[in-house]
Amino acid sequence: MLGPLSVRRAGVDQRPASATLCRFLTVLALHHPAAVSRDALVEALWPDGPPKSCHSLLHVYLRQFLEPGRQRGEPSRAILSAPGGFALGVKRHQLDLGRFDDLLDAARQAHSEGDLSRTAGLASEALRYWRGPRPADADPAVRGVPAAVAAHKRRVAAALLHADMALALGRFRDAVGTLRGFVQDEPLHEGLHARLMVALASSGEQAAALGLYGEVQARLDEELGIEPGPELRETYLRVLRQELPPPADTDLPVAPAPAQSRPLAARAVPAQLPAQVTGYVGRERQLRQLDEPLADKHGAHSPLTVSTVVGPAGVGKTALAVHWAHRARDRFPDGQLFVDLRGNASVPPLRPLDALTQILRALGVSNDAIPDNLDEAAAMFRSLVAKRRILMVLDNAGSVEQVRPLFPGGPGCHVLITSRSRLSGLVAREGARPLTLDVLSPDEAHTLLSHILGPRATAEPRAVSTLARLCAWLPLAIRIAAANVVTGGYDSVSAYCHDLHTDGVLHGLSAEGDEKSAVRAAFDQSYLTQDPAHQRMFRLLSLMPGTDVTVPAAATLAGIAPAEAARLLRRLAETHVVDERTPGRFSMHDLLRRYAEEHAHATDSPADRLAARRRLLEWYVGTVEQVARLLYPDSGVPEGRRSRKPDLRSHSQVL
Repeated sequence: MLGPLSVRRAGVDQRPASATLCRFLTVLALHHPAAVSRDALVEALWPDGPPKSCHSLLHVYLRQFLEPGRQRGEPSRAILSAPGGFALGVKRHQLDLGRFDDLLDAARQAHSEGDLSRTAGLASEALRYWRGPRPADADPAVRGVPAAVAAHKRRVAAALLHADMALALGRFRDAVGTLRGFVQDEPLHEGLHARLMVALASSGEQAAALGLYGEVQARLDEELGIEPGPELRETYLRVLRQELPPPADTDLPVAPAPAQSRPLAARAVPAQLPAQVTGYVGRERQLRQLDEPLADKHGAHSPLTVSTVVGPAGVGKTALAVHWAHRARDRFPDGQLFVDLRGNASVPPLRPLDALTQILRALGVSNDAIPDNLDEAAAMFRSLVAKRRILMVLDNAGSVEQVRPLFPGGPGCHVLITSRSRLSGLVAREGARPLTLDVLSPDEAHTLLSHILGPRATAEPRAVSTLARLCAWLPLAIRIAAANVVTGGYDSVSAYCHDLHTDGVLHGLSAEGDEKSAVRAAFDQSYLTQDPAHQRMFRLLSLMPGTDVTVPAAATLAGIAPAEAARLLRRLAETHVVDERTPGRFSMHDLLRRYAEEHAHATDSPADRLAARRRLLEWYVGTVEQVARLLYPDSGVPEGRRSRKPDLRSHSQVL
């Protein structure tokens, strides 16, 4: 597979005479041991359109070539039938691709263990299985098959792993020997040229190294219209300044084949924490709770720990996580990683593979070395941090499935996750320590407003308390409101409170020129990700007359079965759109209730809202009458009263 396609049977080399048969074998071998569907095989074998007999030809081609002596009806051992397709019936070691992958895995493991010399030897041995630059001579019909692209990428990674180890060990002639052939195959690859420049200059050929930079620069400009990237420019400056690694006395085995980019990274120490929120106040109990998992961590041999901070939109989850992470960063000297997973953003959530790509880049892995397979990328990440103490902050997680592949496997690391969902699966399987964040206390809210408003808060303490109440003690709302008072030309806090009353609280809680800095925008991200049934229940809850509602009452309000109402409410509680403060009773944050009411008036007709209120009120009246008859059987409450429809106008205060 690794070069011109070759098949050996009974010790004799054979090459299929038919190009179609070569493609057949190539596709099956690339996917080994997995099966390949008939449709995928047909598309690869006949790119210009298949003949009518294509499916029967799939059987004839392979079996005639691989098992010419097999009797009709006798099961094949070379080609295995699988549901909907075929698989190559050989052992892993019977494929050069399988042997290469095993050696590359061993080289990566040796690298993670710090054995650079063994890493270089294994990578060199792996590269010897390649007899050409691409699998099966890069037949155009299969060149774009994802498995062929991935195999070529692994070949490049193995070669650069060997070159990186040679450079790290000061054995520069070996690096030159590996890289010269590869830059011919990859004339626009900046990472390859950068390493070859270092190897040449370190071998005493500085002029050749600088000349190589000029060649690549001209080629990039002519063919792509771009300038060299940061890596190549920085290498050019290093060569000019003679900032080169020291040589060694012995040589490594010279790899006979090309490559493309370094697979595992130099020891980069990321420091990605965002800046702390200015004027952070309160949350002392929550900060102590986040400290608890670290109390038992003693050095790099303590187990991985995971904490979650969950709560509704705008409650300050990210601010708390970043504030705590800055306090704890000295406990993690090998780096701090921060990834926004966009779990509740207006754009699609970040895929785990894309998140791992960001993380691996931060750890020093070049783009071409990062696997395009989730499991392989996760394994590379775990290898890189196996003996390091890393703090990871995974912000705005949407689900357990989104964060689980991102966990480091080694001891000494800590993962802090923020989410609007409870992420109960992490508590059950990973032993995560959950922290549910609520709004600020009235004292904390007053302190935060005072910090931002300055002397105005001292002059109007009652207005500040009113403003905190209008913001329902939600940190995001408080910061937006305070910013509007300071920058909006208001003479007093009272004047701004008056505008909130007049124009509507949600309308007023937005920052001019910054749509993302608005309470409504934060709530949108929670509401719009719900399905229609959950959205309808959320809207209807704004019509309830009291502060909370039970499952039967919510079922009556929505006109659905209690079991369905319970399912909807628990999902809304799971994503912190409603609160279940006591078992079986659900309530809404004041601002969320206003938001739900806006959507109810915009989405549900007046008749639908009136019908929902009528159902709920009739249910309440009927329930009270039943209780009255039970407690006071002689009270004279008539049996038939429950069926009467109440006059909603007489209950306007209740509604």
